[in-house]
Amino acid sequence: MTEIESAVLVFILLLAATGLGAIVRPLLPEEHKAQETVQLIQLLVGCW
Repeated sequence: MTEIESAVLVFILLLAATGLGAIVRPLLPEEHKAQETVQLIQLLVGCW
C-alpha cells in the first residue's frame, strides 16, 4: 500500500467516524451528553 493509499484510507475512516458520531449523538440519553460527562471524557482522552 502506497503512502497516498494509506492517507486516503485514514481520511475515509475519519469521515466515516464523524458521520457515525453525528448519527449516534442525538440517540444518546441526556446523561451521556451532560457537561460533567463530556469533561470526564476529555480528561481521560487527554491523559493518553
